[in-house]
Amino acid sequence: MCFPASFRPVGSNDTYNRSRRGKRGGVKRKEKHCRIKTIVGNRNRCKTELRKDSVLIPVVTEFTTPSCSTNVKHKSLPTVILTNVRSFMNKKYEIEASLVSHSVQIACITETWANCDIPDSVMSMPGFQMFRRDRLGQRGGGLATFIAEDIPTRRLLDLEINDLEVMWIQLRPHWLPRTVPVLILGLVYHPPSRNNKEGVKEMTDHLIATTDRIFSHQPQAGVMLCGDFNGLPLRPLLAAHPALKQIVKSPTRGSAILDCIITNVAQHYSEPQPLTPGSRVVLIASPPGF
Repeated sequence: MCFPASFRPVGSNDTYNRSRRGKRGGVKRKEKHCRIKTIVGNRNRCKTELRKDSVLIPVVTEFTTPSCSTNVKHKSLPTVILTNVRSFMNKKYEIEASLVSHSVQIACITETWANCDIPDSVMSMPGFQMFRRDRLGQRGGGLATFIAEDIPTRRLLDLEINDLEVMWIQLRPHWLPRTVPVLILGLVYHPPSRNNKEGVKEMTDHLIATTDRIFSHQPQAGVMLCGDFNGLPLRPLLAAHPALKQIVKSPTRGSAILDCIITNVAQHYSEPQPLTPGSRVVLIASPPGF
């Protein structure tokens, strides 16, 4: 682009071409680089002044192991007590004392002998949420479960049927093994009068079918079946679900094991032991050695 002579800046053409913007694309020009002189102060760079209102935040440069505290909760599944009481109201205070002294979070109780004339307010215990299933139309039987009130819980009524004394509850304790998303509790009372062929088949089919249904919806669920099975053959159930183990090894009445606990999280529990010799109370501590 040509400028009239009157508009051309004073100086050589090279100086003008180097300084002006909008150079023609593709034309490379050699430019000289000049060193720019700078003045460096004599201030000491390692010394800084802090404002009076400044706050120093300490920085941790290495990891430390926290010290143990008595207030830290053990990472374990809930402690469980299973008992056949044969009239809950006659043994309520004894049961309540056992729950407190052994730090129990779940109490599974069979043969409550409760009925509609006994309100929940009379059976309830402080610090626990209660679920009950009374036998209708005749004396005896009955189920009750007491679960610590800080454990999220939901009763699974859709799994229960009218003719069998079985209660199903879903729990989400504060700690579960990483592979176990939820815990399903089944409380069972199989009366001796139902130990005939028809009664055994009905209870066995229900337990197998319900466990199948649980695992189909929650394949990694932890399952715990607790109750008074009164000699119900458990081999068909254990054969249908090999992950389930019957973990009560000590007799619970005389020389017989009538109260059983069947679970697929047996590795997180110590072997259940009666609280007193010959009693119908089983204490399960978690983890082993707890």
